[in-house]
Amino acid sequence: LAYVRGSKTIDIWRVDLTALKPENSATKLIFSTRVQRVPQYSPDGSKIVFESDRSGAHEIWFAAADGSDLVQLTSFNGPQTGGPSWCSDGRRIAFDSRASGNSAVYVEDILQRLPRQVQTDVQNLALPAWSDDCQSLFVSDGHDILYRTPSQGGKAIRFTNRSSWYGFVDQGKLFFNVREPEGVALWSKSINDGQE
Repeated sequence: LAYVRGSKTIDIWRVDLTALKPENSATKLIFSTRVQRVPQYSPDGSKIVFESDRSGAHEIWFAAADGSDLVQLTSFNGPQTGGPSWCSDGRRIAFDSRASGNSAVYVEDILQRLPRQVQTDVQNLALPAWSDDCQSLFVSDGHDILYRTPSQGGKAIRFTNRSSWYGFVDQGKLFFNVREPEGVALWSKSINDGQE
């Protein structure tokens, strides 16, 4: 019997983009012997939410902005869980997990620590991004379709006819990747008037 067992370490680093040489300012911020990824600062900059398998399974964690005071937010204990995103209220996060068997989007209040699945009419949703007012989530079906769904749950409506699987919101616009014949391009679309 011959087999290969692989492992990798992925750490979260911070770079000061205002430095004269940003590449020289890189410092290791959140690290372990396992994987840390998909970090995102809270709206006020005081916390960082991220995905890690440091507990043995991929879960959602958060830490203070300097990487200290680590807290495990989810405990699904096995199913792939990741893609965390902050609501602008600084208290709620959205993320995806396969805890129900299929990929689904969950919302959790970081103080209450009770994840709630966002019920919608489309299956296998992932990679949530909040609207500025936290009333909507923009999510991917994993097959190049982006949807908009109420953050409390409800009907998912296709947001763009372009082939896209990831987006983020800033100042009333969704910025999203688009698969094109020449490669991947970055597009934006106003959340209110729908112009791309």
